[in-house]
Amino acid sequence: MTTSNNDKKALNVPPLRFPEFKGEWKKVLLKELVTSDYRSFAGGPFGSNLKTVDYKTSGVPIIQLSNITEGYLDFFSRLVFASEQKADDLKASNAFPGDLIIAKMMPAGRTCIATSLFGRYLLGSDAIRVKLDNTVCDTVFVRESINLPANRKYIDKRTAGSTRARIGIPELKALPLLMPSLNEQIRISMVMTAIDKNIDVQRKIIE
Repeated sequence: MTTSNNDKKALNVPPLRFPEFKGEWKKVLLKELVTSDYRSFAGGPFGSNLKTVDYKTSGVPIIQLSNITEGYLDFFSRLVFASEQKADDLKASNAFPGDLIIAKMMPAGRTCIATSLFGRYLLGSDAIRVKLDNTVCDTVFVRESINLPANRKYIDKRTAGSTRARIGIPELKALPLLMPSLNEQIRISMVMTAIDKNIDVQRKIIE
């Protein structure tokens, strides 16, 4: 199905203009892009600390594998909560809007961003939270970089486990990424965001 110019105008689809990217790109490790907080990397609690009996119908949403996409957290398919008290007890495993969320498995390395749909979140056992330093990197750019096939393959090769292979925080910290200047990252992110919006518009037209 094609989209007419009238359809595009009606839906306010902006024309894409790709900037000319310039400057030097450097290889850095993911651990070099995070805040100075010693909890800049955090994993979900052990299964014994967060059981199904702790699931509630309201409170703080729990980030599970099914919620982690390659864009933003998605709770349409599954949404369970923990009590505020439980989230407080597991404070080290809390996540907040703007944090990077990475799946430990199925497939390992799938990365998204926590939105402001809720004020805070609680990591499930198979989620990792990363707090980026936005004075040196752009969150959308880093998300897109980690989701690149080459980097996902790098992560997949470093998973461990006899039954259900998972990626660990030490391995993620050592993930090498190619990064331009912060201004270039932001410009690239703007283009990627515009592409995503155009894809969403096209999907709506088809539906």
